[in-house]
Amino acid sequence: TSQYLSGLMEFLRKISILHAFCKGLHLLFLLIYHLWVLPSYSLIIIQNPPFLPALIATYLVGQIQNTFGRKRHKIMIDWHNLGFKMYENSLGSRHFLVRVSKFLEVNLSSIADYHICVSHALKDWLHNNCALTATTLYDRPAAIFKFYGLDEVHSLLSKLGFTDELFNNYSNVEYSNTGNDEVTIQTVLDSNQFTTRRVDSQRTALLMSSTSWTADEDFGMLLEALVQLDSLLVTYFDANHHSIESNATFSRVLVVVTGKGPLKERFEMDMRALVSSGRLGRRVVVKTVWLEPQEYPLLMSCADLGVCLHTSTSGLDLPMKVLDMFGSGVPVLAVHFPCLYELVRDGENGLIFQNSEELKDGIVRLLFPSITTASERRKDLEELHQLRDTAKQIESWDENWERIMLPMLKLG
Repeated sequence: TSQYLSGLMEFLRKISILHAFCKGLHLLFLLIYHLWVLPSYSLIIIQNPPFLPALIATYLVGQIQNTFGRKRHKIMIDWHNLGFKMYENSLGSRHFLVRVSKFLEVNLSSIADYHICVSHALKDWLHNNCALTATTLYDRPAAIFKFYGLDEVHSLLSKLGFTDELFNNYSNVEYSNTGNDEVTIQTVLDSNQFTTRRVDSQRTALLMSSTSWTADEDFGMLLEALVQLDSLLVTYFDANHHSIESNATFSRVLVVVTGKGPLKERFEMDMRALVSSGRLGRRVVVKTVWLEPQEYPLLMSCADLGVCLHTSTSGLDLPMKVLDMFGSGVPVLAVHFPCLYELVRDGENGLIFQNSEELKDGIVRLLFPSITTASERRKDLEELHQLRDTAKQIESWDENWERIMLPMLKLG
């Protein structure tokens, strides 16, 4: 039986490879047809990964155009990562598909006339391994990542159920609502339909992260940090009976993780186990949500702090989620990997950590300065505001394009 199953699996594997090959050929001819019948154009930009079969199609159409006396278009590859590295992560560096993918990526990329890439680290890799001269064009946040009005914020927080009742086991008089106001963790809608923002000492800190729930992000590290943080906050505010001072930033935190993917269910199962055991869910509550496209930037604008656990399959690309945070004026705590310094400057627009202890310390340092000594308190409050201010100063897409991309196209 095992021999039969092994043979069946091998047959299915070959069928799968054949199907992928045929699908690629079909796409190649489809692209060639559409490129040929399009009106005149001077430049085609191809994002990588993947640039196959689009690169081959654009090259062949260009040669045909030359043959028939038409001016050949230029080709630009927009390098966001290395395609073979994505296969390597799951199949291993010696796998046949990985080696073929790397060979094609390294040797066919010179067909293009221009190259842009998302980091200096990737630029150096292309120069050293492909003999290509690329221009670094950093990604920038989309215009939808901005500051939103309190009415919109209140509406979304109410819809998501982000109210003080999430912390009903640890309700304090400072958070009680004695009137007819509609209250969320950050806002108050009074009887006159006027929305105001709650003062920091009375509202809940919002820490936000987004993910596709894949293996290159270690959310176990986040849970470990949050367990440590919950214990620390309970000890300080409850066991030791410290008051929630007027100049304390916060005394509890809601952690929201957005997105969907293969490891989400495992994370939620681990989270529920920690809540059931009493190690989480007291002054630190975690929620996983799936947001509509228009809701994601709105909720991001509400965040006090972002967390990024992206480590990169190649070590050469930079996480877009950090740009979403910066566009919303949200400083970030980001896990270290080799080229992260090109985006996150430790102590300027965020903090960099390498383990759960450092992540917990970063959250405390920025969101819970009342736990530090009096001599450190003012320093920490100023640091949080400074990180916010620096995060807001990130260049827009339009500015970035006009400064780097436009001159390059004019030269071409």
